[in-house]
Amino acid sequence: MTQKRDVNSRKGTLSSHFLWSGDDWRSWKSHIEEVAKRSDIWQYCNPATERADLPCLKEPEEPTIRSVRSLAESLVDLDLSDFTNLHSLASKYKAELATYQQKKQALEDLSNEILETISSEYRSLVQDVHGQPYEQLKILSGIFDHPPRATLKKLQADWSALQNLGALPDVQNYIQLWQSLYQQCVDWNLVLPQGRENSFLRERAFFESLVPPDEQTEAYRKILTFQPWFDSTLFSSYLDEGKNQGGKAK
Repeated sequence: MTQKRDVNSRKGTLSSHFLWSGDDWRSWKSHIEEVAKRSDIWQYCNPATERADLPCLKEPEEPTIRSVRSLAESLVDLDLSDFTNLHSLASKYKAELATYQQKKQALEDLSNEILETISSEYRSLVQDVHGQPYEQLKILSGIFDHPPRATLKKLQADWSALQNLGALPDVQNYIQLWQSLYQQCVDWNLVLPQGRENSFLRERAFFESLVPPDEQTEAYRKILTFQPWFDSTLFSSYLDEGKNQGGKAK
């Protein structure tokens, strides 16, 4: 019965997004954020913003004769330049007021969009803060901004499987072989293939932190020519050269 009422309520909105459960949360929230950004009001309702840091949409202050002459009592106290300045302030106020009214209406529309695109189960929770999309989204975020129980269970199962995999002898053998092969490449001063530039830089920084400056010259002779490994073409040609010489490359 509840679902039928929700479907009927949805007919009043053009949105193709609807919040039925946690499975819809991410796409629905992205839609609401997109709608808010189109009207330049997301900064006023982003639930990730702390309340203390939330900007306030303020109506601009209407200029008066004292805006151009602080001691003026009436229009007769103004000169021509004051009238020019007042006219400029009035034009600016008119534009700012229009922007304020547009954003205020956009916030109201967004609040309605939220109410019209969520199931009645959650609508009742945000009905009391109608017209305040930030409060509505804050409440909904508190409900949905965490992994569902099923996801947590799957993550726990994946973690356990990973731990079990790491304990297998073949995995340990793979790691040991990789470490041995890597060290041999280092010892032979072989160039390395694409893909390990960042790792190489981290290793070099670590190396520099351990080796005193006066001892680094000879060590750098090899490490500075050590580029990301395994460049299969160069590696193969290096091995072929060694075979042709009847022994290992020197």
